[in-house]
Amino acid sequence: MSLERSFSPEQKAPPKPHCLFISGGTGTYAGIRGIEKGLEVSYGDRKVDVFNSIFSTDPPNPKRFEQMADVIEDCAKDGLDIIAHSLGAAELKKAIDVVKKRDKAFFENRENTSNIHIVLISPSGFLKGIDGPFRFLSRTIRFSREQADMGALSKSNTLLRGIDALTAFPPDGIPSEELMLALRKAMPELSQYMENQKSFSLVTLTSEEGFTSHLSDLQKGEMKIYGESIRLAIKNRNYEGLRNLVKAYGEKLRKPLAKIHAGSLEPEKKQIEETLLEAKNVFVMIGGYIKLLDTLIKGFGSKTMEEIADLEKKGVKVDLVISEYDIFMRLKEAIAFFNGLSNNTSRKVHLVQGVTHAFPVLRVKGFGEKIKNLN
Repeated sequence: MSLERSFSPEQKAPPKPHCLFISGGTGTYAGIRGIEKGLEVSYGDRKVDVFNSIFSTDPPNPKRFEQMADVIEDCAKDGLDIIAHSLGAAELKKAIDVVKKRDKAFFENRENTSNIHIVLISPSGFLKGIDGPFRFLSRTIRFSREQADMGALSKSNTLLRGIDALTAFPPDGIPSEELMLALRKAMPELSQYMENQKSFSLVTLTSEEGFTSHLSDLQKGEMKIYGESIRLAIKNRNYEGLRNLVKAYGEKLRKPLAKIHAGSLEPEKKQIEETLLEAKNVFVMIGGYIKLLDTLIKGFGSKTMEEIADLEKKGVKVDLVISEYDIFMRLKEAIAFFNGLSNNTSRKVHLVQGVTHAFPVLRVKGFGEKIKNLN
């Protein structure tokens, strides 16, 4: 899918839309700095507004939802892409409520809605029923244990962390398509890929270096050894061996992964910041759970997606992006939801191959390009 078009000399290319990005749970401004830069490459300077997560350890911003509403109101007519990752969807619902409180007719005006494009990245708000919030909380705990670096509270040698490591630090000599197919065969119980499924399209992030240049020489050497072993396992179709190698790869690179999420994978950062990172992450998880439970009890449930579906009927374009190895949002749930509320699901649900829930921060340039090209 491409946005590239040719224009005659007397014509002008349409202006680029503005972009509003709302981070997933516990995302700090430091942690989403790379996402902001990646989006600016696609949207342009001063065309991107980013918000951390309300569940982060950043100083609280009591005006955050009013500021999001300002962006929506100011940019809707000229073109606005709203990107909400994970729990950012629930925060978007709060901002929409502010807009409605200010102007009840805002979203009734096609001049406002026709140029808004909402892109939901593995969002919250799909789990219906009284137990929905608690099922989501259970998935949150599992995610934190299996993918995040939470010290003694996290699991070791998990497949999900290994996939994150492969996303952030892709090994040399293995074509991305070949790696994606091998991972799918090695861990079919985790993959959400469905052959012959007509209700979604496939999205693949562009191949790029990722964060490899930030690794030490020792880490690069270890990464090269593991990469060669992974390549041989794929060549020999040794999928059980590949599973073990993916786990080990993630364990070997878990500290650099934690630094990416914290926004501190920079050589000039002080050592004390690195020393405190693990303790800070434990605090983030505990504090985040308390705030998350409070948020869920207040009734996010399926109201967020019901709100988005209502906006779609009023002219807002909606795309849903799910990662292949996502334990938060299940593809079948997303397709079922849109099948019930929309007649055009084939162009609305997209599966990002070979990545987990955390992929936006691990492949920032490719993320920005693909999201922009969903227009």
